[in-house]
Amino acid sequence: MGALNSENKKSSFYSNLNAMVSLDGNQDDVLKWLISQVEAEELSLGITLNINGTIISGQLISKKEYFERLVQSLLNLSGINGMSRLNANPSYTNTDWDTFYAKGGEAYIHLKKTKIYFSSNDTTPSDNRVLWRGKVSSVDGFILGHL
Repeated sequence: MGALNSENKKSSFYSNLNAMVSLDGNQDDVLKWLISQVEAEELSLGITLNINGTIISGQLISKKEYFERLVQSLLNLSGINGMSRLNANPSYTNTDWDTFYAKGGEAYIHLKKTKIYFSSNDTTPSDNRVLWRGKVSSVDGFILGHL
C-alpha cells in the first residue's frame, strides 16, 4: 500500500509539473516552479545557476527571507556614511510587508550564502552572508545543490 501511495504522489507531482512547463523558451518554468515552492513553504534549497557563463551558487530562499535579511544587513551598516539615517527612521516597520512580499511573482530569484564563480576560476569573497537577487529570465540553466 505504501509503495502504491508513493507512486501516486510521484505521478501527481509529475503531472502537476508537466502541466506548468511551457515550451516558449523565454523562462525556465521548472525553475519558476521551484521558486514558487520555496515561496509557499518558506524553505531553502541548494542551487547553482548559470548566467551568461558565470556560475552563481547558494541557497534559494523566499523573497520574504531575502528582504528580512537585506533590511537587517542595512541596519547593521549604521557606521557607514549616511546609513545612520536608516536606524533613525524606522519607517520600514510600518510597511505592509505581506503586500510587499506578494508583489512581483516569481520574476526574481533570491539566494543566501552566495558564491559567484567567474570564468577566470576566481570566486567572490564570501563569509556565508552574501545575498544575491537576479532575474529568473536571465538564468540559462541550473542544477540542484550548491558548490
